[in-house]
Amino acid sequence: MQRVAINQSPFLASLSILTTIALFNQSTYQRDRKTCCHAPSVSRKLSFLFTVIHFTVGNDINLIENMKTEPMEKNLQTAIALRKAGEYEKSRELLEDLINHAELNARVLLNIAWSWDNQGAEDKAEIYYQAALEAGLEGEDKFEALFGLACTYRCLGKYTLAKARFTEIRAAWPEATEIIPFYALCLHNLGESDKAMSVMLEFVARHPPTENIKRYQKALHYYARNLTGA
Repeated sequence: MQRVAINQSPFLASLSILTTIALFNQSTYQRDRKTCCHAPSVSRKLSFLFTVIHFTVGNDINLIENMKTEPMEKNLQTAIALRKAGEYEKSRELLEDLINHAELNARVLLNIAWSWDNQGAEDKAEIYYQAALEAGLEGEDKFEALFGLACTYRCLGKYTLAKARFTEIRAAWPEATEIIPFYALCLHNLGESDKAMSVMLEFVARHPPTENIKRYQKALHYYARNLTGA
């Protein structure tokens, strides 16, 4: 184990600075009082003292917080690796230990949701997707949680809720083409088969999977808007 000298501790360094400057100001105050000019001198020195303490101790606090977060982040990555390897229970055990860590809470909840979802337990996944979103996900994580919840709603037969989530995703992430087939399935489940077909035809026309299909882009765009057209 690597040993660190006590005098290298940032926190102890802060205390050392505090003590030294305080003693210096006390001595100066007593000396200046005899000449009746202590007030401005001590005021300036105390202002400097508080500035140094604020900066140094602030850095110490940030360092301590980072030291606490780093092992937690490593545990989260380990849990993710376990989930991807199909070790769902082991993954959740690690994640449950991290759930009360404020900085990781939302991501932990999302990964628990994925774990249940990957295992086919949509009813449990639903709870954690909702909790993850309420915890304040942003960016790609928010997209993944909304997408996961929309698909979970559909699998549970909650088609109206699923459609609302898909609509929300399409508005916020219009370029997210991966949701289109699942959105079309949801529309079909709701009895909106014509709209589902239209959505899929438009999708294939915009993103033809082969060169042969690409040759018929114009026709596909037309039929996407005119399903019964000749």
